[in-house]
Order: sequence, then C-alpha cells, then structure tokens
Amino acid sequence: MRMGFTDCDLPLAGQHWEIPPGRYDWVYLMLTGVPRTGWEETVWLHYRGGVDPEFLRPLPGEPAHAPGAVLARVGAARRDDLTALALPALADARVVAFALLESSVDVRRAEGVA
Repeated sequence: MRMGFTDCDLPLAGQHWEIPPGRYDWVYLMLTGVPRTGWEETVWLHYRGGVDPEFLRPLPGEPAHAPGAVLARVGAARRDDLTALALPALADARVVAFALLESSVDVRRAEGVA
C-alpha cells in the first residue's frame, strides 16, 4: 500500500486537531520524540455522530521514511465521517507528517442502503 503523507509540525500536547471530514479506515502519524516500540496512547476520534476512544500504536516493522521518526496509526472503526482527533499529551513528541487512509468499502452501498 502506498500512501501520500502530508508534512506538518504539530506537538502532541493534548489538543483538538481538525482534519478534512471523511470516512477513513486508518490515520497514520509520523512521530518524533517517541520510542520505536513499547507504548500506546489513547486518541479520541471525533465523528459527526459522536466520539470514540482508540489506541495510537507504533508500527515497529514499518520504515518511517524520516531519520529518527516512528510510524504509528490509529484505527477509525466507526462508519461515520471523522472530523477531528483529540491527541494525547506526550512531552517532546511531534507529528511531522500524517496520512488519512480512506475507507475501502462504502458500507451503505455494500448493504444496499445507498
């Protein structure tokens, strides 16, 4: 799978981060200032219809494509438009790039609703 990452420079300081609304399967974050493995943090996913907690975890076997960076991801399980994330507060950690992986299946169409 090839994803296009968007560069950014965002501290992980517990803030509310608005993203382009859409249906996503995964949110990938390229982070600096975190260990390569052995951690997970709660991220609150804000959808049009509610808020869900999910875990942000590193992908230890994946190259981060940036020196000293760690690739992590959080799953977006709800079939609703994701609009924002409430990021964890991690001292010295920064998001240096992100990618939003759109849902591969439109569940409404698959179920014959739309």
